[in-house]
Amino acid sequence: AVNADDSDVIVFLHGLNGSHNSWADQHDAFIGAIAAGRGGKSPTVISLSFGSTWLLTDLPRDPQPSLYNILLSSALPAVEAKLASPVTRRMLIGESMGGFNSTQILVRNPGLFERVALLCPAISTLSPFSTNQEIGAYIAAHPEVDPVRVQQAVGIARLTFPNPQTYASHNPLELVNSLSAASPRLFVSGNSLDQFGFYEGTLSFVQT
Repeated sequence: AVNADDSDVIVFLHGLNGSHNSWADQHDAFIGAIAAGRGGKSPTVISLSFGSTWLLTDLPRDPQPSLYNILLSSALPAVEAKLASPVTRRMLIGESMGGFNSTQILVRNPGLFERVALLCPAISTLSPFSTNQEIGAYIAAHPEVDPVRVQQAVGIARLTFPNPQTYASHNPLELVNSLSAASPRLFVSGNSLDQFGFYEGTLSFVQT
């Protein structure tokens, strides 16, 4: 960004079907608003991506390490090493799928970011290991959702997590119980018309 302050960094994790360009495509005006209140200095934005569809997990991907390990131990340090000055403060912003991914960092590495924003995060009360009957009942009880999108979210999770136990260890509705007063300051937004059904999960996350 022009007049960027490299000591302040925003790390952005995009949503489904997005890319590392998603920030520039959707949120650049936000940086302008921040800069206006900081004497024209804007934070540096680091937009990280492993493709259009990816869930951040600590599950190893033989022979490669987990995406969680790659992001925090390799990708982010490599980008920050190229900045003009050392990073002193970080903020994490995750949108939809990126919101799910951000919850993994929020809980597992709470000291890395000063603030975390989850924008319509992909948090669901529906387990990806639900039966077809349970999924059908969920869709029937939530007229705002799109059945195709619900099935898409279930499919992505099933491809990522081999069993209910590994899903539970990454489920934001379980991880939220590990948050404490020492956790980063947290902002969460949601949309009651979310077609994936994430609004209900987001409310549950906030109310826990």
